[in-house]
Formats: sequence, structure tokens, C-alpha cells
Amino acid sequence: MLAFLEGPLWQTIRISLDIIIVWAIFYGIIHLMKVNVRMIQIFKGVAIIIILKIVSSLLQLNTVEYLMNQFIQWGVLVIFIIFQPEIRGALEQLGRKSSFGVQQLGETQTMNLIDQLVQASEYMAKRRIGALMTIQRQTSLQEFSVQATSVDALVTAPLLTTIFTPSTALHDGAIIIQENRIVAAGAIYPTTKQEGLPAEMGTRHRAALGISEISDSITIVVSEETGEMSIARYGFIEKGLTAEQLKAKLLQQFEIQPISEVR
Repeated sequence: MLAFLEGPLWQTIRISLDIIIVWAIFYGIIHLMKVNVRMIQIFKGVAIIIILKIVSSLLQLNTVEYLMNQFIQWGVLVIFIIFQPEIRGALEQLGRKSSFGVQQLGETQTMNLIDQLVQASEYMAKRRIGALMTIQRQTSLQEFSVQATSVDALVTAPLLTTIFTPSTALHDGAIIIQENRIVAAGAIYPTTKQEGLPAEMGTRHRAALGISEISDSITIVVSEETGEMSIARYGFIEKGLTAEQLKAKLLQQFEIQPISEVR
């Protein structure tokens, strides 16, 4: 055994494992930053401290270097204490990868899904019917589905508008779409923790931001107050979209070229 560990074969295996593990760590960091926008702030802060540490060491800025050493020594503990909910939520995403996503649909089915969502959104926007519609992608939304009302129905514009009609039982909350089917209605999401948002941004928009911060899902919002259509992804929201703009955003997300651009 000792001879094997000292042999050239093990050295090759060791180097390969080293590379694979480092790659996996970087992939995990990139994934956490992608699915949780608040994690970006954590990594920015860590990067700044590391850069200051290196610069102060090179320039022999002893006081700055001492302070950076203290930050590095205690900073990890402070970060875990302050950002514990965000770190826990982001790490959970690594174990939530789902095999169910709209990516499994063919282009024709995806186009039909987009058309139905846009038609329903435009119809509800004109009539000031509030709506919150989430398309699940790679990150599983099962924890929100199980707490909502189970549904198993093909996504169609008439069904979507019926669900969100104020007089119906399921109009509150969000619907969750897997592939081209509605799997849950009345889902409740955590609202965003972002500060400084406009006062007119209501509960639906804050919930859309909230789910976009902890998953790679796409959420369409129709405002009950203004009839405005919005789309939330990766911790950001784009408001005031027309039907054409909404469709273009969805096509872009699913990497489908608009028919008018096909030659």
C-alpha cells in the first residue's frame, strides 16, 4: 500500500483529484452566487479583504495588514453569524437540483408555454387582475409546492386567468409550473430582504424577488393596482413590460430565437 501511495500512478490520481475538488468548489461558489443574489455581497466583501491583505503585505503597511489579519481571523465567524439564513438557504440549493424543468421540453412546447403565459398576462393586465406565476427551472420548488394546493393541469391562458380571478379560491399566492404543467396554486414565497425598494412595490413583487433570490426560477408578476407586467430572475425585477417585451424576455431565458429573426 505504501509503495502504491508513493508510486507515479497515485501521484497522477492525486493531482487529478486535487483539480476536480478545486473545480467543484469554484463551481459551487459560482452556483451559490447565481441562485442567491445576497451571496454576491458576501463574496465581494471577502474578495476586498483578501486584496487589501495582499496589497498591505506587499507595501509593508503594517497597521493595515494587522487589521486585515484580524478581519480574516474573525471575519469568517462574523459572516456565518450575520448571514446565516442566506448561507443556509443558498447551500440548500446544492441539494435541490431537480430533474424537472422546462429545459426538458421541446422548442415547440416551450414556445406554446410562453405564448399561453403572455396571453394570460396581457389579458389580466388589461383587467387589473393580480397574478404571480413561477416557472421552475433547475432548482426544485417542492418545499413551496407541498404547502400549496396540488394541481396537475396543462398550462393554458384560460386556466391561468380563471385561477387568478379574485372570486376564485386559489387567486391568492403563486402558481408553480414544472415543464408545461401547473403543479401547485396558492404557493406562498418568502419576501425579498432587499432594502430601499420603492414603496409602491407590493407584496407580489416582493415575493417574486424573494423566490428569485433563492432559486433560478422565472416569475411573472401582474400588478392588481396598475396592471403592470413584470418579470423577476436572479434577484432582479424588470417592471412595466409590454406583452412583446415579456415574450422576448422569456424567449431569451430559454434561448429560443424569435421566429421573425429566423432566416
